[in-house]
Amino acid sequence: MHNTRLTTTVLVFFALASSLLGLNHIQAQESAKDPLSIQVAASPSEIKPKNEYSVQLNLQLPKGFHAYEDQFKVTVLEPSGIISKTITLNPLKKWFDKFSKKDRTGIEGNSSMTILLETPDRFVDDNGKLVFELTYQACSDAFCLFPKSKDVSIPVTFTGKEKATPANMPKDMSLFSTEGFSYFLGQSLWLALILAFLAGIVTSFTPCIFPMIPITLAILNNHSERRTRLTNFLISIIYVLGIATTYSILGLLAAKSGMLFGSILSNPYVLSFICGLFFLMALSMYGAFELQMPSFITQRFGQGPKQKGYLGAYLSGLFAGIVASPCVGPVLVSILTYVSTQQSSVFGFFLLFTYAMGMGLIFIVLGSSTELLRKLPRSGPWMETTKVILGTLMLVGFFYYFELLVPMRVFQSVLGVALVTLASLYGAFLKPGNKKRDLIRKGFMQAALILGFAFFVMGVTGLDGKSGPNIEFQDVKFNKDNLWKPFSESALEQAKLDKKTVIVDFFADWCAACWELEEKVFTTAEFRERAKNIVLLKMDATKDSTSLNELKKKYGIVGLPTILFFDSTGTWIKAKTLTEFENKDKFFKRIEDVK
Repeated sequence: MHNTRLTTTVLVFFALASSLLGLNHIQAQESAKDPLSIQVAASPSEIKPKNEYSVQLNLQLPKGFHAYEDQFKVTVLEPSGIISKTITLNPLKKWFDKFSKKDRTGIEGNSSMTILLETPDRFVDDNGKLVFELTYQACSDAFCLFPKSKDVSIPVTFTGKEKATPANMPKDMSLFSTEGFSYFLGQSLWLALILAFLAGIVTSFTPCIFPMIPITLAILNNHSERRTRLTNFLISIIYVLGIATTYSILGLLAAKSGMLFGSILSNPYVLSFICGLFFLMALSMYGAFELQMPSFITQRFGQGPKQKGYLGAYLSGLFAGIVASPCVGPVLVSILTYVSTQQSSVFGFFLLFTYAMGMGLIFIVLGSSTELLRKLPRSGPWMETTKVILGTLMLVGFFYYFELLVPMRVFQSVLGVALVTLASLYGAFLKPGNKKRDLIRKGFMQAALILGFAFFVMGVTGLDGKSGPNIEFQDVKFNKDNLWKPFSESALEQAKLDKKTVIVDFFADWCAACWELEEKVFTTAEFRERAKNIVLLKMDATKDSTSLNELKKKYGIVGLPTILFFDSTGTWIKAKTLTEFENKDKFFKRIEDVK
């Protein structure tokens, strides 16, 4: 009995010891993931514009770890305009680093960091706190960790902030600007919903909505002459509800995850699906077959024409919401930013939903206007002509996205084949009748046939591979006269040393407004003349990267286009940030105000 108790006691002791060792090992592993502990030792309680302030931090590293001096970096996240001038570490220690094979300096154990901050001329935003990101790299004798980033938040009172009230709101600040909408968002939720709806209506007249018009017409006009006016109206509303549902969900995902709104279209699988659907709908309009809802869906939701029409309209709207996702503007940027910084995801969803409903109002009008077709004869050549027009519009939508998916030569070859095929089928080789309309139709189709052959030859031979409608985006952005340079922090810092203003353009292949800015503003002679003494930098945001994610977080970028402006002191002028297309006259005015 005594031996049994002794054996049991020994086993329990070893079990407890093993558990403690395992716990210590887990704790050591967790500590190794992020070994640096930070405490705020001293900071200003009040910060004013045009001043310098210091923040002191107490740093602690576990025994056996050290952090390199040259890897410490501080980036101020809130409020905008504050910059970190110098970083001082104390005490500094020197040792021979076996990884780099040279002497390095840094900190070990307990140390302090003093950060010197410089404030801008004014504060355009603050949430009662100073937030900055501290980046460091720690190593032990056995291994080195990847650089780590930690956010430090300090409660601070900011004085001298210019509040955006109707009395002192800057004259160049639009009601639908980021700052203007943010102000009203905080004043009245109902007013914010109304403004979001109105901004959606304005967005519906921008170029990024145009690709949705063909698919909308094809869906809503299909068999519309057989339905009542009320049914057509209800189907149009349900279609827009589908758009708003997808748009709102994508907006919430973008705001919560940090991805760029609309970046889903950079996925080749999504683009392939969209192109395939546009192409199938075009063939359906041309009479190759008739698209119908899958049988398992119609069996579950009802067999009647109304049930199929309503369900099909909603599902089509869900898909069309993806097509609409690249469209952003100041109000949408404000909404996404609001959702990302607040806990009220429900209200954020309804703001996005209201915005999308305003944007879809034009499609409700288009769907309801199909009643005009009911006044035309029930049958006849006009119906076939209408379907051909709709099919052609669907092909336009197909090629709009197909150009983002394939190289230039493939695009030209496929476009050439499509034009030749359509021209051959619809009158290029037919004997025209005596009517003038037939002669015009044949002449038009023959011109399309010649144009198709020209595109096909260019695509196959590679002649003039960089001209035409599809210039490679990278070649457009970094053009022959080297007007734009790739973005880098060093380029931004050099511009500050040279006391030059800076324009930073974030662009992507899938961003329609980026293309419009390029074609109507950045390639003009007037812009080149006005930008002679300005440093122009571009950042490709087509695909996610570590550096892009850091910049999105630093500058609050949620969608494209986004154009940042820095004055000659290197201060980011947040109030000037552009998040939509702007004609050259307004853009030149924006440049003049930045000094």
